[in-house]
Amino acid sequence: MKLLYDYLFSPARIIQLFNHQKDWRLWWGLIAINIVISIIKFSSLDVFSFLAHGIITLSWLIITAIIIDATAQFLGLKGELLSIVYWLGFANAILWLSPSLVTVQSTFYSLGTLLMFILNLIFLAYIWITLKKVYQCSLWQMIGIFIIPCISLVLLAISLVVYATQMALVVT
Repeated sequence: MKLLYDYLFSPARIIQLFNHQKDWRLWWGLIAINIVISIIKFSSLDVFSFLAHGIITLSWLIITAIIIDATAQFLGLKGELLSIVYWLGFANAILWLSPSLVTVQSTFYSLGTLLMFILNLIFLAYIWITLKKVYQCSLWQMIGIFIIPCISLVLLAISLVVYATQMALVVT
C-alpha cells in the first residue's frame, strides 16, 4: 500500500520508478477494494454481487485501457497496454472517496455536487499525468488521446441514429 500512497502524492515519479516492475498482487488488492466499495455503494454484500461488480470493474478498466492504448498507437506512440491497465487501477483509487461524497451530496446538495465535480477533475488530472508519463508524449498527442475516442463515440451515435432511421423507413 506504500506504493499507492506514493502514487497519490507523486504519480509521475512513481510511474517513472516502478513502470518496469509491476506488483500485480497489490493491483489485485486495489481492484478488490474498489469492488467492495462499489458493492457497499450500490448493492448488498454477497458472493454474486462481488463477482458481478468484479466483472464490471475489470471490464471497465480493461476496455478503457484498450481504447487509450489503441488511440495512442493510432497517433504513432508505442503500445503500453499492460502499463495502462496497471496504473489505471492506481488512478481509480482516487474514486474511493465517491461514496463519502455521495453522502455529503444527499445532505448538502450544492456542496456535495461541487466536491464530486472536483473529485472527477482530480481523477482526470491523475489520468492525464499517468498517460503523459507512461507514453512520454507531447501535449497535442495527449489531447488526441482524450479527444479521438470522444469524436469516435459521437460519430458512432450519429451512425446508429441514421441506421435506425433508415431501418424504420424500410420496415414501414
